[in-house]
Amino acid sequence: MTSPLLMTTDKSFSRTRVVLTGPSSEECGSSSTESVSSHLTTIHRPLPEGRPLPGVTGSDDPTPDLGPGQIAVSQSPVQGSVVLTLGINNCKLTLEVVQANNLPSRSNGLAPDTYVKTYILLDHSRSHKEKTTTVRSNCNPVFNERITYIVNPKNQIVQVMVWDEVGTLRRNVFLGEVLIDLAYISSHGALQGRYKLFSTSLSKPP
Repeated sequence: MTSPLLMTTDKSFSRTRVVLTGPSSEECGSSSTESVSSHLTTIHRPLPEGRPLPGVTGSDDPTPDLGPGQIAVSQSPVQGSVVLTLGINNCKLTLEVVQANNLPSRSNGLAPDTYVKTYILLDHSRSHKEKTTTVRSNCNPVFNERITYIVNPKNQIVQVMVWDEVGTLRRNVFLGEVLIDLAYISSHGALQGRYKLFSTSLSKPP
């Protein structure tokens, strides 16, 4: 049965919240990961300005040079990083895209028009694309947008991709991505960190 779609407007923000109801906590623990991951909640809501932008957090992470729960890949890192806050509560993943830093300029010297896309990965299958607004002409774009998914953290990964929106006549330019293990996030509570961007084989044009 299709979940009902609820739309509410928060008067303190200019954006509309779109809430898609998901499974209960009992369903989250079931063996059917497909039914859990097929539900998502998306909230684009500006966060308070001026919040601190720390480096990598989570000192017990076995790879301290990466962000909390970031999956090490064989590809080389690329220029730039993205600051994220993640937390999971009763199967609900809250992902806050805070900002990106030190992104490369275009070949003509202009700063990129940057946006972020997120996906949920399961067995190398990618689904539930969400996208932030585009920040124009900035190598350190601030997004302050929140995206929420209903997930099964035991075997799913969140993919965060950074793109330069070049224009309608040319392909957008991939700037880098991070992969984050949701099992790690689930076991460590809410975390914020700076995640190094990598160029990986999972990248595809928008």
